[in-house]
Amino acid sequence: MSAQRPWLVLDTAAPVAVVAVVDDGAVLGEHTLSETKRHAEGLIDAIDRALLLAGVTLDDIEGVGVGRGPGSFIGVRTGIATAKGITLARGRPLIGLSTLLALAATPELPDGAGLALIDAKRGEVYAQLVERRAGVVRAVDPPAALAPADATARAAGLAFVVGSGLDVDATAATVRVARPGPTALGLAQVLRQRQAEGAADETDALVPDYCRPPDAKLPAR
Repeated sequence: MSAQRPWLVLDTAAPVAVVAVVDDGAVLGEHTLSETKRHAEGLIDAIDRALLLAGVTLDDIEGVGVGRGPGSFIGVRTGIATAKGITLARGRPLIGLSTLLALAATPELPDGAGLALIDAKRGEVYAQLVERRAGVVRAVDPPAALAPADATARAAGLAFVVGSGLDVDATAATVRVARPGPTALGLAQVLRQRQAEGAADETDALVPDYCRPPDAKLPAR
């Protein structure tokens, strides 16, 4: 374990949510919530389980990294609200993490250009072109809500496609990995990248990345 205390990371934007205690890119304990559960109902218990597996308490945590989307509107809000509650209560820093970059930071993916995907419902996927080099993942363009046909067309000639909401096996990418959400290792890697870039506390400034307007609309006057 490094000299710095471990961090708690969580992402509830995707169909399968993940909570983990991480230290300099290594996962000390993790727990997932399957798509058959409601993330808001199981998140606190998942945090407790991850802390127990890592042998630490919230008082031992240096800060929290939270997925800011895109993904489920309710899921993104749930994760950010919970993370802010923890950091505000304990005076710890909060760092936002891109859900799609964390998905593309899955360790088994090759270096090169790729496409990360999350099911956006309404017949669309959230998609983002990324570039992997020596395990570091960078965004090539902003995330966008695309029709499956458009996302499939974007995958032509890429080194990999990873994610959900699209038949990845039908794409022309070299490596195709169907995954319902980011892994704990992916979140740990993106957190480490943001820390290396000098990311500061975002408790007051962090906002969700919804990528498109919410489904719910205010009633007309």
